[in-house]
Amino acid sequence: MKRLFINKLMLFCSATLIFTFIFSSFMRNNIYAASLMWPVPGYTGLSQGLHGNAIDISAPGGATIVAAMGGTVTHKFTCGQQHLGSNHTCNGFGTGIVISGNDGRIYQYAHMTSNSIPANVYVGATVSTGQVIGAVGTTGNSSGNHLHFGISTGNYLNVSGYNPSPTNGTESYYYSSDTSAPTITFANQSIKFTDDCNAGVFTRIQNPFYQNVQTVGCRLYNESGVLLKNYTETCGLSSSYVNYTCNFISDMGYTLEAGTTYKYQQYAIFNGVEYKDNIYSFTTTGNKDNDAPTISNVEMYFDTSERLVVHFDVEDNAGISSIKYQVWTENNGQDDLKTAYLLTSTSTSKEDCSFSVDISDHNNELGTYCIRLYASDTSGNENCFNPGNVDFLGFCYKINAGEIFVTDISETMENVVIPSSINGYNINHFYLYGNSLNLINGKNYDNVNSITFETGFVELLDTFGKYESNISFFNNLQSVILPEGLIGFGGIDCCTNLTSISFPSTLQKIGIINGCNSLDVLEFPHNLMEISKLSYLPIDEFNFPSSIRKIGRISSCDNIENLSFPDGIVDVPVISDCRNLKKIKIPKTAQTVGAIFNCENLNEVVIDNDNPYLILENNLIMNTEKTIVYAYVGKGKKNVIIPSSVIEISDEVFCYSDIEIIDLSEELEEIGRDTFRYCNKLQEIVIPECVKKIGSNFLADCDSLKSVEWRSSCDVMGTSKLQSIKEFKIMYGVENITEDTLWGFGSNLRKITIPSSVKCDDRYTSETGNFLTFLVLYMNNFSDFKCYIKKDSIVDLKLKELGGYDESKIIYDDTVDFKKLEISEDVINITNVGECRQISFNLQPSILDKSLVTWGSDNSYIATIDNNGNITAKSFGTTYVRANIKVLGEIKSVKCKVIVGKSLVSLSLAKNQITMTKGDNYILKVTKNPTDSNEKIIYCSSNSNIVSVDSSGKLKANNAGIATITVESENGIKSICKIIVKPSNVVNVIQKEKYSTTSITMSWKNLAGVTGYEVYRATSNKGKYTKVATTTKTSYKNSKLKSGKTYYYKVRAYKTVNGTKIYGSFSSVVAMGTKTAAPSIKVTAGKKKAKLSWKKVTGANGYEVYMKTGTKGKYKKVKALSANKKTYTKTKLVKGKKFFFKMRTYRKVGGKKIYSGWSGVKGIKIF
Repeated sequence: MKRLFINKLMLFCSATLIFTFIFSSFMRNNIYAASLMWPVPGYTGLSQGLHGNAIDISAPGGATIVAAMGGTVTHKFTCGQQHLGSNHTCNGFGTGIVISGNDGRIYQYAHMTSNSIPANVYVGATVSTGQVIGAVGTTGNSSGNHLHFGISTGNYLNVSGYNPSPTNGTESYYYSSDTSAPTITFANQSIKFTDDCNAGVFTRIQNPFYQNVQTVGCRLYNESGVLLKNYTETCGLSSSYVNYTCNFISDMGYTLEAGTTYKYQQYAIFNGVEYKDNIYSFTTTGNKDNDAPTISNVEMYFDTSERLVVHFDVEDNAGISSIKYQVWTENNGQDDLKTAYLLTSTSTSKEDCSFSVDISDHNNELGTYCIRLYASDTSGNENCFNPGNVDFLGFCYKINAGEIFVTDISETMENVVIPSSINGYNINHFYLYGNSLNLINGKNYDNVNSITFETGFVELLDTFGKYESNISFFNNLQSVILPEGLIGFGGIDCCTNLTSISFPSTLQKIGIINGCNSLDVLEFPHNLMEISKLSYLPIDEFNFPSSIRKIGRISSCDNIENLSFPDGIVDVPVISDCRNLKKIKIPKTAQTVGAIFNCENLNEVVIDNDNPYLILENNLIMNTEKTIVYAYVGKGKKNVIIPSSVIEISDEVFCYSDIEIIDLSEELEEIGRDTFRYCNKLQEIVIPECVKKIGSNFLADCDSLKSVEWRSSCDVMGTSKLQSIKEFKIMYGVENITEDTLWGFGSNLRKITIPSSVKCDDRYTSETGNFLTFLVLYMNNFSDFKCYIKKDSIVDLKLKELGGYDESKIIYDDTVDFKKLEISEDVINITNVGECRQISFNLQPSILDKSLVTWGSDNSYIATIDNNGNITAKSFGTTYVRANIKVLGEIKSVKCKVIVGKSLVSLSLAKNQITMTKGDNYILKVTKNPTDSNEKIIYCSSNSNIVSVDSSGKLKANNAGIATITVESENGIKSICKIIVKPSNVVNVIQKEKYSTTSITMSWKNLAGVTGYEVYRATSNKGKYTKVATTTKTSYKNSKLKSGKTYYYKVRAYKTVNGTKIYGSFSSVVAMGTKTAAPSIKVTAGKKKAKLSWKKVTGANGYEVYMKTGTKGKYKKVKALSANKKTYTKTKLVKGKKFFFKMRTYRKVGGKKIYSGWSGVKGIKIF
């Protein structure tokens, strides 16, 4: 193929206009400039010189702005969009005004401080030169404090002729009133090319003083001088120069022929006078192109908006000028030819092209669409290409790197069947967003009630290639059927009427199932291994298959009462917001557990006794090595102590908990995401020194959090959403602080302590500054804010270098470097009065002055201590000596217990294990050795909610469970007693009065804090009792019983602790019975009498006969008979009347009659 080039000999013959406007003079004090004032007195620097139509004058916020020229206020504006229009209205200049000047010009002032325009400056008001009209600000589309000042000579703003940089604030502007024509010179330059086969010329018009050059243009001639094309362009001059390009093809619309000579001339028009450049010529080379373009790599698909998208490559030896198409369906005729891709300039020889067709023109018809493509080149050659047909099955999709992404369906579809491939492409990514609220694409999908996937699918991922929802917000969708062979399914989200999901047996992974409010049953396939999330489902029980290995999250499933995970699962999910969840059972195979929070009725978490990976201790679920905390299951507990072995706290562990105090392990290295989020009672926290990694929002939304003490030696990272914090302490050793650290705090921060170890590393400076920038903002905006630093520290020096802050907010104190005070002994025993011992202290860091530390005794009658740490015993007893240091006005102390007298050797308990019943009291007996030791004994319960103990050793059983009582002396001698508290006895066991011949229903009073109840039954009061039920409810129905029988029941409660049941005592035995069968009677009439007869009813203790007279009469009991009677005769009846009879039996149980149902009614007429 051949290409078209400009003759190389002519490359330097073309001209570019360069207009140089030379004015006759610059007038310093002409009639306009003489009376002008500088609008910002005292500030003459420019943040931006002449640009467009104004200048920007630099000045601090609040600097006074005066009227440069007196006149009338025509506009006053406050808004925040982009530009000032020709009518001087505000479209982005914030607060400002426009004044029609007394000199006939218009003056504009913009970006003023909000509310700074005086009340006497209003639309229609007259202002004088020099009058105050506002203050410098940065409102509107502004990046910093400045005044945007413009002058208009008519319909557009113009500062031409004004010197934007006067030497001082009182010197008048330079202005030229010379309106004579400029001197125009032409400089010959080379022809410019937009690419290697498209010729054109380029012009720059230099116009430093905005002279009125109205038009520039270029004329193209043939070799004989015949005009071929004339191209002109109006100059809307808005800067000191204008770039002007004339392309012979795209601008002039003229196609250059190969091997042909052309001429051109450029010109400009000023005040109606045309100024011409010389005429130049150039010659093209090569032969005329006869080759038509080729089209290849065609892709056709239907996008989310139900538009047919055609994507293809087109190539030509010279260049492509246009592409056209026709689209029609098999049921309709061929459409007119339409232009899909018309180039505005000569194209390159190869194009990557695409266009789309709205198939609503074809009524969104399902079926086959036919396409024809037509490509033309710059020489007029055209090629027709048939890329084939494409089927529209109702699915919208896109194609990327050979993969198909299904993203929408036609809203007319009802029972949707998804094929595994469309138009030859396998479907790998599938996501449908129904949303009948029409928030996405204006469609309504309420017709869709089922979605079925055909076989052939292997994985169904979303459009991002993730296991997230494939189907969302189809309000009337009722069923989804997934095909056999599918191993991965992204999931379903917010399909509120969905009642059925059919999973294939091959499925191994599910993404999410969320917000399906009608889906009350989920039958998981037997090969399922992983589920990412189950949430907002009405299901009351999850039956996970034994194949399951990992579940990511279960949340907001309020009907679930028990969660039991099968053996085989490795990762137990995060469990949150399940309001009625009462029990979680974790199997022996589980190795990790997600956080458990906001489950307000959860009262039992059981880890299988054979689980070698996890332990539950002090309401913390940890690995057996106690290095990782996975979950916290405490309720109502104020103080939590993290074991010293813990190095990691996982994500969300304490989220929504009631803790007020958290004592973190000194060895802690990692704190997860959202760990303490929504801990609304947490008041203060200390971040340990060893922490190296902290997740996002770990302290977010803690409304009561007032103080954070940061001891970590790693960089202080961003702590977003710490709006309630008043005090932030950074401990010595921290070297770097990011700007995000202070950015995360709210307006409540009033005190910050910064040690001298902080270096202000430039690596932590961003476009908006570093943490010092935000520190200055706090100092300048809050009158009671205080910053504690060490004088001449790096922070102090950097702040002084930065400047611009309220120095009264800085408090110098060397103790900002305080880190730790330790003493050499915790406990000292002195046997005899008068003896002495010495202790010492260690103050960190070592740079602190040791004279800051002082000694003192709590009780100098027992022991004293001097300034050298010498302790002297004065009398028998126990006291504390303390090392004290005053840090930022607050006394910090560490203490040593001093025991004067005989030291305790051992403690012994009367019992090492005690069983109590809830509500019991017990005195724990302790023996000292030696018995005359004067050391105080301290009692402590591991769980006061189960058993509490006072200072005398009196125990009180509060709730069922297991706890330990630790008895410890002052010198650390201890002994431990195990306490088992049984549940209270079950009381008020009664039979409900809805009696039955085959069942007995009973109830009893609820006991707080128990796991469940066991019901036992016997056929005699002292017979053998057998357990017939275990239940968590306070009622039980015993079925499949015999009629007319008495049964005996007793009930006991139990509490499960670490897999073991602790039983309470049985209730009293209660007799209950079933109803006897209703009798079957016969009635025969006699003379003024009626005789009733029946068969004996098993278990009956008696019979009752009822009679009424006539059909409208009322039944009355006429006879009660013993159990051995089989007949009864009613006498003294009235001849000729009709009488009706019915009977019932009864059985006495516990002194109470239990009646049978009624016999059939028998009527008889007396003769």
